[in-house]
Amino acid sequence: MSESSVLARVHALSSDDRLAIMKAYVGERGNRRHRPGRALERTDYRFDVLSDYGGFRDLQRHRLATIEWQTLGPRHGYVRPSSLVEAGVADRFDEAMETSRELWGALSEQFPDRAAYAVSLAHRIRYVMQFNAREAMHLLELRSSVQGHPGYRAVAQRMHRLIDEEAGHPRSRA
Repeated sequence: MSESSVLARVHALSSDDRLAIMKAYVGERGNRRHRPGRALERTDYRFDVLSDYGGFRDLQRHRLATIEWQTLGPRHGYVRPSSLVEAGVADRFDEAMETSRELWGALSEQFPDRAAYAVSLAHRIRYVMQFNAREAMHLLELRSSVQGHPGYRAVAQRMHRLIDEEAGHPRSRA
């Protein structure tokens, strides 16, 4: 059959039938390294994300994802870990973030390309991240696990929820 004929037949299927086909296609996966086939590369997801720079750098490591980002700077504020509040050092952290912002400001006009080096990993950055369903399975499993940093775990969990609720691809209920 032509691809358009197959696509027309798939669109006519119920959600349960589509899910059954996906389960059969993916098969039994013993662990996250047992990746599904390339047919899942046809479906793309695109996300507009605002997260801390440290989390962004971890997500950026996924080579199959396309990422476009704004110039790094302090304009979106920063993320203060709650553990610093609990430890009683939030003020010292805030002072360090202010120092980072001030240094960026001092450098940004004369050295705009180098000023980003003054920005801490806690500062937020806005980026668009796009990847296919096959990469989604890999990236979201890896980056939402309990071993991951809370910053990028929250991003991965939100992406997973959006794929389920907005895209209507409920893998989480499979």
